[in-house]
Amino acid sequence: MGNTDIVAAPLSDANEKNTTEHSTIFDDVFRTIAQKMPQLLIPLINEVFHTSYSEEDHFEQLRNEHYEKFGTVVTDSIIRIGNHIYHLECQSSKDKTMVIRMFEYDISIAIEHASFESNDIWEIEFPQSCVLYIRNHRSLPDFHEAIVKFADGQKIRYRVPIIQAKKYTVDRIFEKRLLILLPYHILRYEHFLKHNGTDSKNVQHLLDDFRKINRKL
Repeated sequence: MGNTDIVAAPLSDANEKNTTEHSTIFDDVFRTIAQKMPQLLIPLINEVFHTSYSEEDHFEQLRNEHYEKFGTVVTDSIIRIGNHIYHLECQSSKDKTMVIRMFEYDISIAIEHASFESNDIWEIEFPQSCVLYIRNHRSLPDFHEAIVKFADGQKIRYRVPIIQAKKYTVDRIFEKRLLILLPYHILRYEHFLKHNGTDSKNVQHLLDDFRKINRKL
């Protein structure tokens, strides 16, 4: 991932006891953006995967519901650009099982888009996936990782890159055109607003940020 600016003010860890309602709200915002303004996903893909797609490049939104034996798996966003499939998930809370969930999603996507090659062998290609964390969390790694062991002894390291919204200042968001992060910028101040919303210095910092966003938009 590219270099990012980190705000000087300390960022407190988000409350881990998030409600299902809050998670649904955050997911709904991301999915609405992905459905109504999918071009905003392109700069995010460029940032995570070091690609250089233009927002005018042709892309295809793929179905995000995958039907399995034990129910429906619903992903946040899947798009195809050229021969590459990208899978992006928005996450608000820490979850130790996130890598398992991503693996489940990616298997569903890979199977749905598997191809039967001329040598009578199926080719099952995983998408390029990432997780966007939108709240302030400490000690997040750069990747979610798991070791996948096959019956023949092969071991494959499954890795999903992580991108954190908190690392991007307003200036950096606009410089990299990561406008998809703007709805979540207020979460940088979540702890402050909940516990010390009268601190004049932080209030001014918050107001300055949103005046800048308004001006740049």
